[in-house]
This record gives sequence, C-alpha cells and structure tokens, in this order.
Amino acid sequence: MFFPITWSALAHARCGIIMFKASILLTTLLSVVLIMRVNATDLPIRILTHNIRYAADPPSTGEKPWSTRRQLLLNELHYHTLHNAESFICLQEVLHSQLVDIISGLGDEWAYIGVGRDDGKTKGEYSPIIYRPAIWQLVKWQTVWLNENGTIGKKGWDAGSVRILTVGTFKHIRCKKTIVAMSTHLDNAGAISRRESAKIIEKVISSVTCASSPTDALPFFLGGDLNSETTDEAYKILNNATSLLQDTKEQAEWVLMMWNWL
Repeated sequence: MFFPITWSALAHARCGIIMFKASILLTTLLSVVLIMRVNATDLPIRILTHNIRYAADPPSTGEKPWSTRRQLLLNELHYHTLHNAESFICLQEVLHSQLVDIISGLGDEWAYIGVGRDDGKTKGEYSPIIYRPAIWQLVKWQTVWLNENGTIGKKGWDAGSVRILTVGTFKHIRCKKTIVAMSTHLDNAGAISRRESAKIIEKVISSVTCASSPTDALPFFLGGDLNSETTDEAYKILNNATSLLQDTKEQAEWVLMMWNWL
C-alpha cells in the first residue's frame, strides 16, 4: 500500500541551490529529498516531493477519488510555494490526466518536465518536476529508464513496474547559477531493482553534474519515493560516506507531512 506524503523543506545554498535529502519513514515507504554535500549560503530554495497516489478507477475501499483529492493537493502546493518563487515540486505516481489537472490548477506561471513511463509520452505514471519558467530557465532535460539497458517502457530486474528518473538542468535567470533537479520513484516489489536503480542514479548524477567529487559537482537534488527503509541497499547506496548525496533529515526544516488520499 502506498502512503502519499509531502516533504517540504527550506534550505539555502550557493544562489539557492543545495542538495537535500529528507527521509521520512512510514512502513516500507521512504520519501526523500536528497541534496549534495555543499555548504549553504544565499538564496532560499524550497523543494517539495509528494507521491500523490495515481487516480485509481475505481478507487480502493476507503480511498478518496482523484476528483476529491485534486483540490486538496493544489491547495497544499499553492500554500507551500506561494512565498518562495524558486520552489521545485517533485511528484510521483502522476497519470497524464492528473498532471493536466495539476498544471491547470497551479496556473500559467508553472511548467513541468517529464513523460509517462510506459511509452515515453503520456502512458503510465510520470515522475515530473514542476517549476516556474520566469525564475528558472530550462537548459535541458531527459528521462532515464531504470532497467538493465535503458529501454523505454521496460521493467528492470525483479521490478513489479516500470521505473524512471526525471532529470532537468536549470539556470537561475537572475543569478545565472545552474542546478540539476531529479525526481524518481523506486520499485516497491523488487529489492534488486531498487539497488540497481540507485546505482544508475549515482552514475547519472556523476555524468550530468560533471561530479568526480562533491566539491566539483554542479548543485543538484533528488526528490522522490524510494520505497526503502534506511536499512535497504538502495538507501545505503544513495546515502553513504562516499555518496554524492546527503541525508538532510537532520538539516532541513521539517515543514509538513500529510496524507491526502484517505
């Protein structure tokens, strides 16, 4: 069972960029914002990550339909981004129809990157990154399929579902600094898939950020649902002494954790 939760954290870094990872553990679900190991200064950035629960048809017993949950989610996103123009929103389990509703509800100031995981277009769940184009210029973006060979729409290893990583490079329009944003949703069923996906994510980080060490890397963050406890191999790969990522549970301000599909 998935429990959509929101993690909203506020931090500072070089021109608003740090690499956060906030871990919140509920049963076997770990929603995180991971940040790079850098010192924080300057511009505040708010990063939200939320597994919104896909629009099941029909809903499970006791589950509120998307038509009811939609406005609750929009209210939440509006509230937590209203006073921070540099906000990024990382979502998981988003069907195309839900993404249309979310972007429409947020308004014209917002845009997104991401594709449906099943066909690289609109089928299947997205792990989108939502941002304000007036604040962040999109430099480039890609979707990485988390399987043995990167084939579009293919499950990897022992995964129960197709899994993806959304990666975007953004330049702050005012201060001209660059950040790499990532959103993912690791498999709930396959421990091997989670482990190997974490290894791929590490390689992508090194490639996209030109990072041979934390001090060399472009600032970046990873937000998502890792479906992992802190003892899981995937978590350990992404958060260890040699990892480019850092768990910011103890560093970032805990703003809100909530469920909106029950």
